[in-house]
Amino acid sequence: MNKIKKIFVAFALLIFPLVPIRSIVYVSIPDTIINRARNDTIPIYGSLNLTKANKIQLVFQFNAYLLDIKGVLGGETSIIEENSPSFEVRLNNLYNAELVITSFKIKVQSNLFFKLIVEGLAHKDSVDSLKLISLSVSDTLHKFEVSGGKLTIRGPTVIPIQKSYISNGIPLPADKIVNFNFGIEKASFLSFEVFNENGEFIFSSQSNPDKFLAKNRSEILPLNQKFEAGDYSLELYLPIEIATGLYFLRLKAYSIGTFNSKFLVVK
Repeated sequence: MNKIKKIFVAFALLIFPLVPIRSIVYVSIPDTIINRARNDTIPIYGSLNLTKANKIQLVFQFNAYLLDIKGVLGGETSIIEENSPSFEVRLNNLYNAELVITSFKIKVQSNLFFKLIVEGLAHKDSVDSLKLISLSVSDTLHKFEVSGGKLTIRGPTVIPIQKSYISNGIPLPADKIVNFNFGIEKASFLSFEVFNENGEFIFSSQSNPDKFLAKNRSEILPLNQKFEAGDYSLELYLPIEIATGLYFLRLKAYSIGTFNSKFLVVK
């Protein structure tokens, strides 16, 4: 009988070879209210049904027009044990930007992955989401289920809501493209100028219009037109020869005034 059992087991293994079973990872992103121009924290909860792991990578999708990723916090009570794990923000599509978090120091016995430090950028109340789109452990992709992730970004509570403003440049630092959010409270012609940290003029939207791209949510706008009151975004394409350093962007709204911002370039 034992011999028959052994033959049956061997035959079964030939037909159904053993393959590792990857358990589903459950992730919870609490619905969060985030305030504009103030750092807030989003905890990312979940658990790994594993005995050990030597690497974890999570990829999230978010709207970079509404949210700025300031940092990632791990620690002894988190799955990611590093206090400040490495992360990368990919801004190829600002409405669907990607946040990639990688860590090689992992504690599987925890129900908190890490905490995100974020800042709201919306000039008026906006609703969007933070989505997990990929999760791998020890370079193996895992299936996952996510709950929550709704983000409400609060604009200023002062009335009128619309005010003229310009944000600092993102990403920080930048090497090819810098993005700014800005708004004007009444219709105006606009121009942009860039200076280095010594106050020396570098270039402008009038001398190098090809370096500047202004748009609202639905269309690209020529800089030589009058801009209606509202919120906009600006993409600044950095010249190849621009050096590492701190730079300043000046927005001139001719019927309103001048607004200053800054950005850092690292080559």
